[in-house]
Amino acid sequence: MNGLRNRLASLLKRVAMIEGLSGQDLSGQDWSGMDLSNTDLRGTKLERTNLSGANLSGSKLNTNLEGANLTNANLSGADLGNASIDEADLSGADLTGADLSEAYLGGAILRNTILSKANLTGADLRSSDLTGANLFQATLHETNLIFVDLRGANLRNVNATKADFARADLRGADLEDADLRGADLRGAYLTGADLTDTNLAFAKYSTTTKLPFSDEEALRIGMVR
Repeated sequence: MNGLRNRLASLLKRVAMIEGLSGQDLSGQDWSGMDLSNTDLRGTKLERTNLSGANLSGSKLNTNLEGANLTNANLSGADLGNASIDEADLSGADLTGADLSEAYLGGAILRNTILSKANLTGADLRSSDLTGANLFQATLHETNLIFVDLRGANLRNVNATKADFARADLRGADLEDADLRGADLRGAYLTGADLTDTNLAFAKYSTTTKLPFSDEEALRIGMVR
């Protein structure tokens, strides 16, 4: 009975703590390893906050996370739509099924990050590092990926229609069955990339685009210059 009371008291204490976080200024604080799952953190200031290893699954994080440490954090199913996540470190984090639509992730570090089935529609990831990231079945429609490092990334079955990959590094990336119709690949590096059954119809390329096949093949499959 005492054990049950203690667990209930601990649960009530956690609920009270979480309910008091919304709209607070937690900038620069250490919340690493904390269980903040299914928490409403909209309006909470989290610039440079240490959230490494924290459980934020299902949480609402439509806020400022600029420079935050989110390494190895659980963000699966989290709502990060329109969030400012520039210069943040999300290496090894799990964002499976997360909503990152219209989010700003300029210069963010997402090495080996799991973004499977994540929604990145209209997001801005310019100059971000996604080496080795898993974006299987992610939505990248009209996503800004200019100068993004995607070497060795898993982009199988992604919807990247009209995405901007200009000057992006996709060497060794897996793009099998990906939909890149209308994407901008001008100046991009795709040498060594797997483009098996990739839909490149109307994808733009230029003389500086490094493709794993000939210019003749590019035109044959519907790419445009």
